[in-house]
Amino acid sequence: MMLQHPAHAGDSSPADEPARPQVPGFRVQRWLGSGSSAAVWLVAEESGGHEYALKVFNPHGDARPEADRERLLTDGLRHDHLLQVFRNVETDAGPGLLLEYAAGGSVSSVIAARGPLSVAETVTVLTPIAQALAFLHAGGRTHGDVSPGNVLFTSMGKPLLADFGIGRALGSRRADDGGTPGFRPSSPRRGDAGQRLEPEADIYALAALGWFMLTGRVPAATAQRPPLNVMVPEVPLPLVELLEAALADAAAQRPEAEEFARRVYRTADSAPVDLSAAVHPSVAPQLLTRRIARDSKKRKAFGAKLRKPLAVIKPGSLRKPQVVRRATAVSTRGGKAPLGRVLVAVASLAIALALAVFSGNLLVGSEATDIPGDPAAQAAAASAPGGATADATGPPAARPLPEELVQAATADDPAVAVAALAWLRTEALRSRDVSLLDDVNVAGSAPMAADTEIISTLASLEHWFSGLAAKAEDIRTVSVTGTSAVVEATISTSAFEQRDAGGGLVRSVTEAKRQPLLLVLERQDGRWLIDEVRDGD
Repeated sequence: MMLQHPAHAGDSSPADEPARPQVPGFRVQRWLGSGSSAAVWLVAEESGGHEYALKVFNPHGDARPEADRERLLTDGLRHDHLLQVFRNVETDAGPGLLLEYAAGGSVSSVIAARGPLSVAETVTVLTPIAQALAFLHAGGRTHGDVSPGNVLFTSMGKPLLADFGIGRALGSRRADDGGTPGFRPSSPRRGDAGQRLEPEADIYALAALGWFMLTGRVPAATAQRPPLNVMVPEVPLPLVELLEAALADAAAQRPEAEEFARRVYRTADSAPVDLSAAVHPSVAPQLLTRRIARDSKKRKAFGAKLRKPLAVIKPGSLRKPQVVRRATAVSTRGGKAPLGRVLVAVASLAIALALAVFSGNLLVGSEATDIPGDPAAQAAAASAPGGATADATGPPAARPLPEELVQAATADDPAVAVAALAWLRTEALRSRDVSLLDDVNVAGSAPMAADTEIISTLASLEHWFSGLAAKAEDIRTVSVTGTSAVVEATISTSAFEQRDAGGGLVRSVTEAKRQPLLLVLERQDGRWLIDEVRDGD
């Protein structure tokens, strides 16, 4: 169900707005949009005031089974980029479904209000939605309607995949083609019993979503589709190739969701999506995203930067990358990319947890070039719990959380928790223990994907970081809304070395680094976890 939203972010459309439902226990605040089978309303609990989206199904004979089916299909599904479905609710207008409220609107409303997204914004949306699809497909489910109206944003700019109205589980029968025109493959579906899940259709829809975000248009059939990089010259070739592969007429030629997610985030830098033109006025003060300059000169410059060879990002230069040298080819296990190349891509995706930024300077086989650092940062990092020590004889084992940080790890105050999160993340990288990341990052988040790839690449090369330490300073809570919090902090990282399997020195970073960051945290299972990282400058 692709929602038709009010004509303007600040206005409702009285001629189109359906009659407001009466919902026991809730106040109906405003209409969010309507689709072919339901209308969606913003509601708030009368006791407590918590806001939800309420999907009210149009009154007809199949309304209640539709509501029950959607709830059951999503029962037990928890992923950071899937819109949460809570429970069934009775209204005087038909059966309802209580949903997580995504205050930032949809891809559809954003593009209607301000035009196509930039390449960086498109990567920000496609990466986590592909991860959410990979999660669904691995669990024997498909979504069935990945489209601009069904990709929503929180007020913090986090993309969420919504609306399982025509989603399917393994063994269920396909009732009809469903989906949104232009975002479903036109080629005949495989199988004659209607019971095959066909995740390839979700991949086609995801690529069509990417095309739409970049151009503002639905992609035409293959024979009539103009080259994407002719329509939008700044789109890098790897992204063009990925979208074309996923739009292939032959379903077997489309990449799986997990592969799509890995490939798309390596194609270009990511950036928060500018939602300011699309949201309701009541939401605007909550937005963390800033308006992005979109004049043609700046867009051209951005595109030109993307077409340069892959660059090494030096500490302190993330916002204005400099090309130092091409990555030197290195033999790796399992066909993995050289560490420097992977870490550069990771750094640009995660918008730089300080460790990911300086790891971007670890180009295997390149000439060591130390960048002058901040003496205060060197001192701060050296005084971090479990600070820099020489471990050049082999990969260090993970250490227990220092006593002074044990209580911080489960603190109610997000600012207090950040100190423990910084230590645990550093320890995960230092010891190459990916299991520690479960206590640092939200599952399915961009920081989790970035950190996991850093560790897996280090392990594949049999390299490790020696003398690595970090400390969070100048910590301040910006806001707390329900289970979400935004915290400012400066991460001080020590000097360190990159060593190979025999203990030989591969790279030395002799100066410390101080990086101001904006951390978006989520409260899960009694502790704060990192959901998103942004440059704090």
